[in-house]
Parts: sequence; structure tokens; C-alpha cells
Amino acid sequence: MVEYNGPAATHRRWLALALTAVVAFVALLLIAPEGAPFLRCPFKMMTGLDCPGCGSQRALQALFHGHLSQAWAYNPLTLIGLPIVALYLALEAVTHKQNATHRLYRVLYSTPAILAWLVIIIAWWVFRNI
Repeated sequence: MVEYNGPAATHRRWLALALTAVVAFVALLLIAPEGAPFLRCPFKMMTGLDCPGCGSQRALQALFHGHLSQAWAYNPLTLIGLPIVALYLALEAVTHKQNATHRLYRVLYSTPAILAWLVIIIAWWVFRNI
């Protein structure tokens, strides 16, 4: 069995992630917000209720087109979570397991931080369906 944990594999993963992000960004910019072919949420199709991520695709597209208020209307949690996800990704790129003792790394990946995210997501799920 071949293991892919060397520096070259890490670079390939980051390159693949960057290319995927660029393609997604360009696609969201080129597709008109009114006629975008978004995937339908299976949870909403089965229950009629919104999941925590419902509206995230439309929110990102509205955000990329400069419509901040419309993005907020689609899914505020997406807008709140974007900078935090960016922070996680940046921290992962900087520390990348060589320095998992970095204080910010320890805080963000701590059990209380993960549980806080879980509580926020569940609370948002309940709140948006009331």
C-alpha cells in the first residue's frame, strides 16, 4: 500500500483545493443568479424543512455578485462562517501538523470549539424552521 504523506502529496492536495476553488469561483461569477442550476437539498425535499446549509449555494453566488443583503437573506450562517473557515484553512496551511502545539491551532481544534460549532449549527437549524 502506497502512503501519500510527503511534501509533494501535500502540495498536490493544496493545488487541487486551489484549482477547485478557482473553478467554483469562476462558475459562480459567470452563472446569472436568477437562472443558476443549484442542487436541491435532499433534507428539504424529504421533510419540507430547511437544513442548516439550505441557501448556501445561492448565498455564495449572491456574495460573489456583490449582493451582500441578498446573500444574508439566503443564509446568514454561510456569511458568518466564511471568515472562520478561511481562518481554519489558513491555520492549517501555516501549521500543517509540524506545529500542532500552536496556541490558536489548539483553541480552534479544541473540544469546546467543536462543540460550540455544533451548538451554533443545531440552534440555527431549529431557529430557521420555527
